[in-house]
Amino acid sequence: MAPQSELLRLAEEVCSNTYEIVKHLRRHHQEEPTFDPGSADIDPYGESRHYQALRASINDAANDLLLLVNGPKSVHRTFLTATYELAAYQIALEYKYFENVPLEGDIHVSKLAEIVGMDVDRTGRVLRMLAALRIFEEVAEDRFAHSAVSAVLAIDENLNYAACMQ
Repeated sequence: MAPQSELLRLAEEVCSNTYEIVKHLRRHHQEEPTFDPGSADIDPYGESRHYQALRASINDAANDLLLLVNGPKSVHRTFLTATYELAAYQIALEYKYFENVPLEGDIHVSKLAEIVGMDVDRTGRVLRMLAALRIFEEVAEDRFAHSAVSAVLAIDENLNYAACMQ
């Protein structure tokens, strides 16, 4: 008998625990989170120990699966490019991208650049880097909208202030 595939075992663990989380959310009449700006946010501290254990198990298995699928070089690539991602975050915070991208609809990169006082090329590069991380979404060429991740920084003033402190 051939040994079980570690990739399939991890994928099955993610799948079965995700199924359990969906059951939990439905049982407690909670919406499933999506990438949409108005998406439900699950409070990890307000949830049961069972939910927290499921969430932790999914994170561990998903991270292990990604490591195996992407290979060890990806760990270094991710770590070594983190400063660029942080820089993009800092620029977006400093120049108030989160506040100036409309919560409903989208904005052209040239319009945002004009509003925030930055050149169009740099504004577009920062937005695209953040969109690659699902922080904003490029909905059409040079047009950007909020995702659930960016919208929370536009809506939650305290979180935005905390992010600006780093």
